[in-house]
Amino acid sequence: MRRKITFMAALSIFFTLICTLFSCSIWKGEVIDRRAPVSPPSFVKRAPAVKPGIEVLIEDHLDLIRGKRVGLITNPSAVTSDLRSDIDVLAENPAVNLAALFGAEHGVRGAMQGRIDKEGELDPITKIPVYSLYGESRAPKKEWLEMLDVLIFDIQGVGTPWYTFKYSMFLSMKACAEAEIPYIVLDRPNPLGGEVVEGPFLDLWKSLQEPLPLRHAMTYGELAAMWNEREGVGAALTVIKMKGWRRNMTWDDTGLFWVMTSPNMDTYETAVVYPGQCLFERMNISEARGTTKPFLITGAPWVNAIKAAKDLNSRNIPGAIFRPVYFIPKSATRQSSRRTSRPYTKPWNQMCGGVEIMLTDYKAYRSVEAALHIIDAYRKTSPDSLIWFPPEPLKDLDKPGMTVEKVVQSYKKNTEEFKAMSRKYYLYD
Repeated sequence: MRRKITFMAALSIFFTLICTLFSCSIWKGEVIDRRAPVSPPSFVKRAPAVKPGIEVLIEDHLDLIRGKRVGLITNPSAVTSDLRSDIDVLAENPAVNLAALFGAEHGVRGAMQGRIDKEGELDPITKIPVYSLYGESRAPKKEWLEMLDVLIFDIQGVGTPWYTFKYSMFLSMKACAEAEIPYIVLDRPNPLGGEVVEGPFLDLWKSLQEPLPLRHAMTYGELAAMWNEREGVGAALTVIKMKGWRRNMTWDDTGLFWVMTSPNMDTYETAVVYPGQCLFERMNISEARGTTKPFLITGAPWVNAIKAAKDLNSRNIPGAIFRPVYFIPKSATRQSSRRTSRPYTKPWNQMCGGVEIMLTDYKAYRSVEAALHIIDAYRKTSPDSLIWFPPEPLKDLDKPGMTVEKVVQSYKKNTEEFKAMSRKYYLYD
């Protein structure tokens, strides 16, 4: 019996040695363990279809800023195609003297909310002074511009007037005109493309004589050129055009990475729905801030989620289907019962019923019309519960017998006129 056990133990050791020999290679005194994990493949550099303005500036137009004191209005969305911040690109270039950084809403590094008061604090990474354009002043102060020879604007937009970045561009361009300092816009794609215009118009900002439609189909470079002429700014404006972008391109055609343009714009899908879904900020329905899917989800305690989703899916809205959802928009500081200057309250920290937009075709989706359908479906689940303050003429949806289709048709002529006017300032085919 003992001999049998000894034989079995020896056999076990023999097989263990055989397995070890097969899993290792012994060559010239070196043991290579084939069981070790294989190293990941080296990073393959992307070759996107579109080259943003920052790269074109460095490659083709460095003479515009060489040896000059440069100011930069930017945020984290301003990156090269390989995700290098334009701050780093300019700060590390020996031909460029990056003298000051300017932060619009959310700040240079994109982490701020609300009013930002910064005047010369050093950026923790580059040690370059940072000045806020979203605090006491919304435009660069005269004394700030006296330190510069040229001011650059480079921020990724989302194709709608709800965003404040374009107004920072307008005000800073105007300040540079008054100070007789050249102004450069490094252009970037309109994520929603350059063909489809959706109304109505949003008179969000009284400094402009002409409001913008909720989806304007222009790049920031094109907006700057339009405002420089039509608003009488008269700045020494240079737009560094992208290479490779065409008007029929949406973001998914560019080959570029999506980088958050603001704290609640974390995906391209959010940008697709945003022009219309931002209407929910002006009513007693949550746009799902305080959740992981702001704007893609909306709802309120009085909405019947199942009925709303069934109604919306029966309308065959192009580019999306809808699923019922339940969520709680979390906030540690805001309460739904808190009194505000608004004539409505948001359902913070309450269980809400609603729908999630499940996009099926980015190009076919019309965010404003779809948002009106969502609002209409919600209201039908609980008549008289909706309190909202939309831009004209969307309020007409409250009239008896009015339909979403009739409301959309009522502002179609104005959007067509805007598209015809703005075409003069297009920089891309």
